[in-house]
Amino acid sequence: MYRDDYGYYDDIDELMEMKYCPYYTPLFRCPLQYGYRQQQGPPTTPPPSFTPQLTQTQGATTQAVDPGAIRPCVNTFSYIWLKNGQSFWAYIIYVGRTSIAGWKYQNRRWVYFGVDLKDIKSFTCY
Repeated sequence: MYRDDYGYYDDIDELMEMKYCPYYTPLFRCPLQYGYRQQQGPPTTPPPSFTPQLTQTQGATTQAVDPGAIRPCVNTFSYIWLKNGQSFWAYIIYVGRTSIAGWKYQNRRWVYFGVDLKDIKSFTCY
C-alpha cells in the first residue's frame, strides 16, 4: 500500500497516474507520461480495409473484459465492439486494470481514446 498527501493507494501505478496524468479521472486512466511508460503517437498507416464480423461466440455477454485477455492486442490493429453498439478499429497502446487507451480510427484519421473494460462487448486483434 502506498500513500501520498491525499490518501492510500493499492498500487504505485494508480498513485503515479493521479500525480502525473493531467486528465486522470477514476473512469479513465490514461497512459503514464513519465519514466518507463511514454505515450506514443498514432499509427502511420490506416487500419485494414475490411470490417470484421462479430460472431455469436465473440458476442457472448460478459461483465468486463479481462486486462490479460486484451493485453496481447497492444501495438497491433484491433477491432473493438462496445456494449452501446459502437464498433471501430483501434490501435491500443495501454492496458490498465480497468481501462484501455490508444488510437481509434474515426473519419479517416486516428483519434486518441480511452474506454473502460466493462464497456467492451468483444474485440479481436490482427
